[in-house]
Amino acid sequence: MSEEDEAEADAAAAASEWVERIVPDRFAGKTVIVTGAGSGIGRATASRVASDGGWSVQ
Repeated sequence: MSEEDEAEADAAAAASEWVERIVPDRFAGKTVIVTGAGSGIGRATASRVASDGGWSVQ
């Protein structure tokens, strides 16, 4: 692979990386049912909903 190809591949990979967006009050006034909120992804989701202004039912 040439240097140009490598640079292009690196640029494409950087452009497609996931970037977390924080949206204040995204869930303000909303209630979200989160299954599995005791651990793992469910817990992280419930925490995120709460930090974004919502209520989570676990």
